[in-house]
Amino acid sequence: MRLWNRTKKNKSRGQATTELAICATLIIAVFAAMLQYGQTMNFQQQSQMKAFRQALKYSRDKKREVSYTIIKDKRSVNPFSFFGVPEENRMMAGATAAWIKSDIKFTGSLGANKADKVEDYYELNGDIKKLDPIRVEVTFRQKLIFPVTNKVKFWMPIMVLEPQYRKERGVDASMERGETHGGITTQRSYSVSRDIQTKLLMYDREDMEREILNSFTEDQSRREKVMIDSGDFVKELIMDILQIWALSLLDVFDIPGAENMTEAEWIKKVEDNLTSFKWKKAVLNTAGMLLWSVLGGYMLGSDPEVVDVEIIEGYRQYENWGEQDTWSGGSSWQAPL
Repeated sequence: MRLWNRTKKNKSRGQATTELAICATLIIAVFAAMLQYGQTMNFQQQSQMKAFRQALKYSRDKKREVSYTIIKDKRSVNPFSFFGVPEENRMMAGATAAWIKSDIKFTGSLGANKADKVEDYYELNGDIKKLDPIRVEVTFRQKLIFPVTNKVKFWMPIMVLEPQYRKERGVDASMERGETHGGITTQRSYSVSRDIQTKLLMYDREDMEREILNSFTEDQSRREKVMIDSGDFVKELIMDILQIWALSLLDVFDIPGAENMTEAEWIKKVEDNLTSFKWKKAVLNTAGMLLWSVLGGYMLGSDPEVVDVEIIEGYRQYENWGEQDTWSGGSSWQAPL
């Protein structure tokens, strides 16, 4: 009976030890996963803030609009690697900043000057590249009294479809264990070589032109069409007519030296001014105001419609970058006998 109790007690202790080992392993694994996730999110936030600061810096220095994109292969802790080889995570962040000058001047076509180019920067693992912008000619049509077609040329960043990359990674790891009278010595080491080829793939020329045209079309469709209330329009029209006639009649009653005249002299002067009043000029001013209210309101209310987009300078299909890197590490410890 005593032997049976001892065996049962040993079984209970063994079960508790096994459960404790399993729970501890799960807790450590969850903690390691949270540590890895938190470190990755921290690196991503650092990249986003750096892209924003760099965009502000370049925009201030260049006095123009700047787009700055960061692509980084960041090494982070990998707690699930037996040799402790860091894991690489590709991160991407971007920001755009524009430096607005109060003395903007255009010569020739709108935004066609080289000084008005938008600069686009890409930073790949610390290596900064500048992508030249493309020059776009936009043709738009506006319906006034008759259809009017006009063209505008400006610079814009080249549209990147996606960054593609090919990574070749080689890991050479080894572990040595030696036993002496002082204990057991264990050494682990690794060496990692990395070759990354990154390609910024652009849209095809026709697809890029179509995307730019769609962006103009979508922006135009978002504009709210404000309906003019007929009652308010008539009220404003009457007030404008009264204002024109009031300004025209102001010269009739505005008599120099009136304060020194008698009432009869002032009335006589007003009658003379009415006799010589330019009625035709007032009528023509009123007609011109009416024409501008109707025709001018229509002209200003009709938005131009973009009908064609063409890339005329700076287009290219892709941009290739390459990078090679090698690093090593290891660990050692000794356990007594």
